[in-house]
Amino acid sequence: MFLRTTSIIFLLSAIIFFNACSNLLNQTPKCSDTDVVGTLSRILSSDSRKVTIDVDMIRQIALNEQNGMRTCETNVDYIYSVDEKGGPLDKWVDEFKMGMVGSDGVSKNNNISYTIVLGETGKKYIVQLKND
Repeated sequence: MFLRTTSIIFLLSAIIFFNACSNLLNQTPKCSDTDVVGTLSRILSSDSRKVTIDVDMIRQIALNEQNGMRTCETNVDYIYSVDEKGGPLDKWVDEFKMGMVGSDGVSKNNNISYTIVLGETGKKYIVQLKND
């Protein structure tokens, strides 16, 4: 009788555990989620650099089933422009960046990696760029 009760308790615990893990995976936004892509765009953009994210190239490369963290990759294009409002040093830096990427000021097909994980409350998520 004791063995049977223990087995039932173990089985119920396993079901609850796997159900909780499944909920984490379902709550964590996918790599190509519109809000995630918007957050990435804000992280990567600046006054003199705009970013274009290739949504068709977004891919999930890893998934941690214990905490629901997704690791993702995609390609981005950086578009540099000279900031007319900045001072001479700012303009020189912007022109230097443009010279590094080409005369059109576009750096194409830059591969980036990022992770998405839920916060402790499960209501918000964190997008973090990875350093490769």
